[in-house]
Amino acid sequence: MAVSVSGFASAQLVENYMAIGAQGFASASAVRADLTGTITDLSGTKAIMVASAWQPGKLAANEYLGASLIRRYCADGERLWFGDFRTKTYTTVGYGQGSNDGTGGSAKTPTQAFLGSAKGQVAFLARLYEDLFGGAPPRLPIWLTNIRRTYVGLDNMGDMIDWQTDPVFPDRQYTPSKTRFFVMEYQGRPVMKSMVWEFRAIWNEESAVYLNVELGAVHYAERVGTGRTGELRQWTLQLTRETELFSEPTFTFTPPNDWRATALPARGDGG
Repeated sequence: MAVSVSGFASAQLVENYMAIGAQGFASASAVRADLTGTITDLSGTKAIMVASAWQPGKLAANEYLGASLIRRYCADGERLWFGDFRTKTYTTVGYGQGSNDGTGGSAKTPTQAFLGSAKGQVAFLARLYEDLFGGAPPRLPIWLTNIRRTYVGLDNMGDMIDWQTDPVFPDRQYTPSKTRFFVMEYQGRPVMKSMVWEFRAIWNEESAVYLNVELGAVHYAERVGTGRTGELRQWTLQLTRETELFSEPTFTFTPPNDWRATALPARGDGG
């Protein structure tokens, strides 16, 4: 579907792009989603990474701080396993009709069980998986509040120069091309949170529109506090549709003998 916009795009046209970008995942047989970023505070800069995979009925995510694996989430077809390598604890949650997700409700799908256990930046990944693969028509999650979504593509980039440098993480530039465009969400005055949706597409010179639109990446940045005591979190999540299913070990987790079983952690807390 083609959508043409210029200047500050109408809200409806931007929402059309968001909807079209999600629809391509409805037919996906498997998806890889990898998050990389940093957390910077008084102690320095630490690298963060999440490597994840989804296919019908199963998912997995490994969360790293620096070079250390700190958490693993694994839905094997019947249960979601959540393991914390720092505390040497784990929990399991059954999913399917009548299963308990740890909050008194039912976890009918692996994505719902994942959403109930994910924390920090993994919580966004869990929300994305739930909104793309949870059973309803695919959509992109609402994550920031009180924002205006703004489109930047080849057809309006001259009017949108000020939007192409991230206001929270200026090292990141958003320059549209014949194969990608962006939808920005900036929150606060001054901006303290930014979320930018990057879409893969094909630019049609004749009609000056993007075709074959699909979500390719999500960029996030957040400044917590001010001055020397503040913290800057930033990450990029890259999505890839896979043509083959993942191998079984991808979704397998066996806690070591010296680990302790615990109750499900609190629900995800955002960014």
